Amino acid sequence: MRVKWWGQASPLTRTPRCRARRMRSTLPPKQRAVIVLRYYGGLSDAEIADTLGCGESTVRAYATRALAALRVEIRSTSDLGRTS
Repeated sequence: MRVKWWGQASPLTRTPRCRARRMRSTLPPKQRAVIVLRYYGGLSDAEIADTLGCGESTVRAYATRALAALRVEIRSTSDLGRTS
């Protein structure tokens, strides 16, 4: 639930945790699963591959693509606050 705060999103939705969740939600499902299982679940590539039913190289490819997409998202949101 998003609470309006004087015409804007609540300050509570601007926390790093909320921003991370919002960025993760933009990823395709398999990439999001790999990121969550690796960094929040602490699983190895082999364990993630077993869980998702794919190869370890596929897990690494999903992770690489997801991290690249997140980097672009972080850069684009940090550029919004800059003024030239």
